[in-house]
Amino acid sequence: MSRRISQNSSQTHRPLWEKLFPNNLPNPVTHTKEWISETDKICKDRFDLSKPLPYDMEREQEEDYFIPLTNENVLQEMVAFRRFACTSHHKLSRNVTMLLADYDFETKWTALSNAQREKHLLTAFKEQEGPGSAGLTLRGPQKLNCPELCWGELVKNRGQGFLDLLMRFMLDNNDKPPIQPLILEQPRYDEIIGWNEQCGPAQKAWLDFHRVMRTDHIGTYCSLVIAEYAGKKVEFKTFVHEHSTTKPTLAGFEPMVNLFMNGDETKTKRWIKDEAAQRKNMKLFCENCYKEEDKSQGKMSVCPPYVTSVFQDSIPVYTPEQLTAREDIPPPVPGYRRSAHLLKQISILNRFPDKDYIALTDEDEFGITLDELQGATVFNIMRNRCMASGDESALFYVYRVMDRQVSKIQLLQRQLRREYGTSFENIMKALDSGHPPAAPEVSTEEIDKMLVLFQRKGRFSAELQNYNPGLQGKKTQPMACQVGPKKDLTVFLSWPEDTVTSSITVLPLGKESWINSRYTKPQTPDILGPNHSSQIPEPSDGLCLPALEKQLHLLYTHPTADYVLWGQIDDPRVPYLVHFEDFSQCIAFLGYRRRLLWNGAEADPDSLAYMLMVLEPALLRKKIPMDAVRAQFEREYGEDEVRAVIKCITGEVYRRERDGKTFTLDHIPANRQDMQVILKALKTAGRFHDLLKNWVPQE
Repeated sequence: MSRRISQNSSQTHRPLWEKLFPNNLPNPVTHTKEWISETDKICKDRFDLSKPLPYDMEREQEEDYFIPLTNENVLQEMVAFRRFACTSHHKLSRNVTMLLADYDFETKWTALSNAQREKHLLTAFKEQEGPGSAGLTLRGPQKLNCPELCWGELVKNRGQGFLDLLMRFMLDNNDKPPIQPLILEQPRYDEIIGWNEQCGPAQKAWLDFHRVMRTDHIGTYCSLVIAEYAGKKVEFKTFVHEHSTTKPTLAGFEPMVNLFMNGDETKTKRWIKDEAAQRKNMKLFCENCYKEEDKSQGKMSVCPPYVTSVFQDSIPVYTPEQLTAREDIPPPVPGYRRSAHLLKQISILNRFPDKDYIALTDEDEFGITLDELQGATVFNIMRNRCMASGDESALFYVYRVMDRQVSKIQLLQRQLRREYGTSFENIMKALDSGHPPAAPEVSTEEIDKMLVLFQRKGRFSAELQNYNPGLQGKKTQPMACQVGPKKDLTVFLSWPEDTVTSSITVLPLGKESWINSRYTKPQTPDILGPNHSSQIPEPSDGLCLPALEKQLHLLYTHPTADYVLWGQIDDPRVPYLVHFEDFSQCIAFLGYRRRLLWNGAEADPDSLAYMLMVLEPALLRKKIPMDAVRAQFEREYGEDEVRAVIKCITGEVYRRERDGKTFTLDHIPANRQDMQVILKALKTAGRFHDLLKNWVPQE
């Protein structure tokens, strides 16, 4: 097979030695500044778009030139280097994230004097380009291929140039080791070496290897700078081995791997074992090799090595402390770069997979877990949008939910500003101007996807026990999800009916001050809301048991309570306020409550059945067992009457005793006149203001 070397170059008149090693460069260790100045000039000249492409010995060569260069030993060398590059990138990303998020490196780096920054940058060049370094190639110093390392780029804007370069090496998720090496795209470099997507397999493998080496060189320089900044001395070591059979090759390779693994013999052996398996499994030949018809004639036809094996995914190097990336956190959209603080947030969430978000302070961190299916579903959808793209409407939703969870709003604002930068700044400006971001929309596809993730994790198992994934033929019902201390953000949903949802707040009586902030008016006993004595009918003669009298008194004196329950597992003697957050559920519950108080359980078993049936799913995860609720209702409405109704309830179906008719929860007969009274009382109290501000009572 012939090798053809193209002579098509604008610089063919120059001696080959000068083309390979341009200029007599100063010593990079003893004359570092002069070396940087000279290499910068050459690099800028090579990457000057107004000038012809500089000489490169491999540009415009054809596939048959590269085929002999890519035998199985060379391919294995490429595979090994790509794996090293992946591991180095992973380590660098973790270090950069730690520096930026935990040590405020960005602020401290730009605050350094020019001389201090220069010291760190120069030392890194000395280390990288000195004796024993890997920075020299047949094309001269690798720096000549890296305009990113030109001095002006590194020091511009008081060192921001180096910071920007450093951030390009941050992964999207530090707990998901890369399986393909990073390539910093540089179109001019690709033109110089002759890379394009139409290259033949061997040519592509060879030229892509140059691209990986260029990126790794830049990453190594960044690592040296931050090592020097941290006061750590870097020592270069060189290892040499010959290619032969697998075992001797890997045996010669082992000292370098051991150094790379910080002397950890277990990790070293694991690496070598992976490489041996990779070598055995590498697909060196295609399906057309060793054809049967050739064998029958005593011939053996073999194609060139199947070099695309080089591009197979590398095997990540996992450590015992390695976290597993959560499947419910998506990757970012193309072009969106996550901040170091957001990467830290994601890593902590990976450490605590049952948490929905982590609130961070200077001293501590605490996890937030939403215990309502509907609220957790919408919050996780919005959180993922923020993490994927910095979506401002979704971030506004996350902010409003966490505003209720975090005691110090200033700490929350600082955290979200660090994590999402400009996106959160825009939200704060919009709020200051009185024009908050629009409420986000949630699709049924997003809801289904999140519910499936919850099912897979075993979360909300009771609520999702009857949920069937998918959208085809799915029945939904409209729901409104209101969030924020003042409930000033409402998201409307089409919620699947085959879930059990709970949309209530349960708090110890007397602790409901934050609920009051949702109302547009102060909540006092004299306000004409649903709990005013004029709105709650007096029970008929002989129907007001002592326990019911106590219930009525508490409702009169606590206008935000929809009902008061006892029997909480941790505080069985403490009364707990029940407050419905869903608009439709609230109206229905108050309507049936009104009828039950007026008529009593014997005359109106339908209302009692509704209240029992709606409280069971609503109290999920609230530590108030239904046995305690049933016992309380027996004390309030009569033991025989309540037990008779309980016998009529089977699962989600109520079978009325007097006529045998069956009803699901939403079809238990209601009184429209009661609903009108309740709506008017809610509007008067200032509850659900956004939904009722334009409501007019029907005559």
